[in-house]
Amino acid sequence: MSSSSSSSSSSSSSSSPTLALAALALLLAASPSAANSANTLDFSQAELDPATGQLCVTQRVCLADPGALADRFAEPCFPPGCNCHTVADCDGVVEGEHIDCIDCVCQSKFPPGCDCNDISDCEGVPGDHIDCIDCVCQSKFPPGCDCNDISDCEGVPGAHIDCIDCVCQEKFPPGCDCNDISDCDGVDGVNIDCVDCICQERFPPGCDCYSISDCEGVPGDHIDCIDCICQSKFPPGCDCASDADCPGGETVRCVNNCTCQDCPVTTSAGTSGVLNPPLTFVVDTTKSVKPDKYSIFNLTKAVVERIQEIQANIPSYHLVTFNDFGPNFRRNVDFRLDTTDVVEFKQEIISLVFESYDGGRDSRERLMQGLLGALDNAPERSLIVVFTDNGSKDLNLKNRVLQRKREKNVTVYIVLTPIFEGFPNDPSLVVYDEVADQVFFINEVGADFFLGSVEMFEESNCI
Repeated sequence: MSSSSSSSSSSSSSSSPTLALAALALLLAASPSAANSANTLDFSQAELDPATGQLCVTQRVCLADPGALADRFAEPCFPPGCNCHTVADCDGVVEGEHIDCIDCVCQSKFPPGCDCNDISDCEGVPGDHIDCIDCVCQSKFPPGCDCNDISDCEGVPGAHIDCIDCVCQEKFPPGCDCNDISDCDGVDGVNIDCVDCICQERFPPGCDCYSISDCEGVPGDHIDCIDCICQSKFPPGCDCASDADCPGGETVRCVNNCTCQDCPVTTSAGTSGVLNPPLTFVVDTTKSVKPDKYSIFNLTKAVVERIQEIQANIPSYHLVTFNDFGPNFRRNVDFRLDTTDVVEFKQEIISLVFESYDGGRDSRERLMQGLLGALDNAPERSLIVVFTDNGSKDLNLKNRVLQRKREKNVTVYIVLTPIFEGFPNDPSLVVYDEVADQVFFINEVGADFFLGSVEMFEESNCI
């Protein structure tokens, strides 16, 4: 081969075969046993490399003792600052427990004094309920315990298992299902409570209370537990059942076991029961009154008989009559009776005579005069009942009547019986509505309604 083929221009290209031959020579020198006929270079198969112009040969080289070669080379190579690739590289390199190759450095897997990062590191550690707690494999619970809360008791057999005193156990004694009402949430029923350690209805069937405390929140006034039912202590519209239910002073009484009212006359009289309002009848005795079963004569008797039946405690009765002798008040109005005896009052009514005189030739009577006289004569807080069958003269007395009515706090009923004989547009009717608390057309409302109204007023009021 000419010297030009190995010139300096190809020195860089020829350096690789030269280094390869040097390495091979080193290998053969390191392992004399390897230099045998099997490892002789055979150039009979050499080829000229057209790119480099060099003669190249490819041949398999075999080492009978590879370990001898490994002993002659340097230690394994790691990146700067590293000393391992795997945990195997750490054998005998670093002393300590739990050594591993972490971030290419042989070191302990856990901080000093620790032996775990999570429960998987604790596999094989002896004991019950072992977990990694504060980086140490240990029991989750104190000695003799198996739970910290109810979640630790999942899977423990039983009906009401809970973590009690750090032990998974039944919350309730045998045969029980509650300690208090909170344990009964979700149990079907109306008034479910924990009664004798069993979730059940607190009250017997049809009941909703044992005491007033069970009725808190029940809507209504004066609610109490009565006959095991939350209900008002008093009938509808009432606010008392006895005097004890009425605050406000010694003169306040429970009238008709229903309403608290100020009854000063009753209190001063010292009676056990309340005194009902005094009763005054103002009766039209003109002859125009019809002889009917609901005539003034019969209706006034019926009122007295109803009062006797209910045994109203009326302290006084007053009878005033009016006729029409003309405009003279003193002739027209007669104060017939003031009495405390209901029987005497009834007898006086029976003795009434109905007659007309010169002043009564027209249909309208002297009701306004009779009512004003009755108001002047009646005790305070009385009930005055006026009976007539027609309109009235003297409508100009209206303001005086209203003033006296207010001053004495009197209630006035006007009763048109058996029918109203006047004209439908009679101005008297307008005045009657103004001066009376109620006007009764007996042919329309009936005698029983009127009698019931008188009865209710007397029983429901006091003086």
